[in-house]
Amino acid sequence: MEWWGWLLVGLGALGIVFGLYVLVRRLIWFLRGFIMGLFSELGKGSLSGSESAQPRSLSSLESLLLPQVLRDFPEYNSALAAERVRRDAAAYYRSGITGSPAFTDGVTKQFRTVFAAALPTGVKGGIIVHRVALHAYEAVSLDRMLTYQAAVQYTDTDDAVRQRRLVLKYVASFTDDPANEMKSYNCPNCGAPIPVIGNKACRYCGTALKTPAGLGWRLYDAHEG
Repeated sequence: MEWWGWLLVGLGALGIVFGLYVLVRRLIWFLRGFIMGLFSELGKGSLSGSESAQPRSLSSLESLLLPQVLRDFPEYNSALAAERVRRDAAAYYRSGITGSPAFTDGVTKQFRTVFAAALPTGVKGGIIVHRVALHAYEAVSLDRMLTYQAAVQYTDTDDAVRQRRLVLKYVASFTDDPANEMKSYNCPNCGAPIPVIGNKACRYCGTALKTPAGLGWRLYDAHEG
């Protein structure tokens, strides 16, 4: 065979090899897309009727805020406060099941009135409060306010598991009347007016002040966020 014949045979062989390479490559891409699509559908199926299997994340600032809270309220107990928040978070969603506010006490009258007109909807049961976190501590005028976040799970009326982050706000007060949540009295030593909330000593003469009875943290706002 002449040299040009061998050249043609070689070129033909190269063409066949290249064609097989292209075919195999396309087959690999096809199989890859098919497998990825299959796993994607399986993933969707596993979460069908549920937003997520993971509780909502929370923003905890307790290590930063706790010294400030204890400065104003030495009697503050983190564990008891967290248990209170868990109870209130559960009551918030339980209200959606019963159709009426499930809070028995520890809320302002204003909150009870507003909440009664805007109960959570679509809650069937299975309420779980995964965890709570102290998120903010504020001084507004004479008021002291705590904000907590709670990661809550419940089953809705379509039997889907829902994960929610609930924001609960509390105000230190001596009354459940939101129009009168700030009071003042006079220092027993010098007679200067003393705002009750968050003050343990007279700012004028330094006399230690005994906190009047009835001080408590009252829930005044709760919403998903």
